[in-house]
Amino acid sequence: MLFGNSKDEVINLWMHNEKIEQVNKIKYLGVWLDPLLNFSNQVDYVICKATRSAAKVCRKGPTLFDGREGISVSLGVQLYKSLVRPHLENDMAVWASASAKDLEKVEQTQIQCLRRVIGAKAHSSGSAVEVITGTMPMRILIRELCSREYLRILCKDEAHYLRQLLSSSVRKGLCFCPLNYLSLMSKKCVEALKDVLFPVR
Repeated sequence: MLFGNSKDEVINLWMHNEKIEQVNKIKYLGVWLDPLLNFSNQVDYVICKATRSAAKVCRKGPTLFDGREGISVSLGVQLYKSLVRPHLENDMAVWASASAKDLEKVEQTQIQCLRRVIGAKAHSSGSAVEVITGTMPMRILIRELCSREYLRILCKDEAHYLRQLLSSSVRKGLCFCPLNYLSLMSKKCVEALKDVLFPVR
């Protein structure tokens, strides 16, 4: 694939007698990629999937719940964590470098779903709803998932391509590449584990 605006500039690129398609976005391994890697398309995609799943969980009916009626709140929270939240978490370490505005949309999606699960009012505090349901806030989850992925990469051999990409990753202003963002989000974790990860010889 070749990223670019096909209307402004057409580049004819061929490989193995096949023309490489020129696109503005493409879904690869479940993640929507765009030329600037701002992941806005990916955020909209996961929010749409999570919202659809939440609508199925929270719809009126004899087996699911309507506000405070129907199944118990604890079961509703389990359904949320099993059927809805995985859509928001999917490949999050890759697109965690999305803009603060986009990540706020993800956070609000979780809070709205949890409000429906426990039958809370629309103006209820999002933090209180997360505490009551025992659900980790998205900003903390992002840091945890990024730290896990960063440590997983550090455990690989130094010749591994992910280690090499990690060491060569850079940022331009406030625009992070995904691997560079992983190292930024994992800074506190690495400091706490410095003696384990980088023992003095």
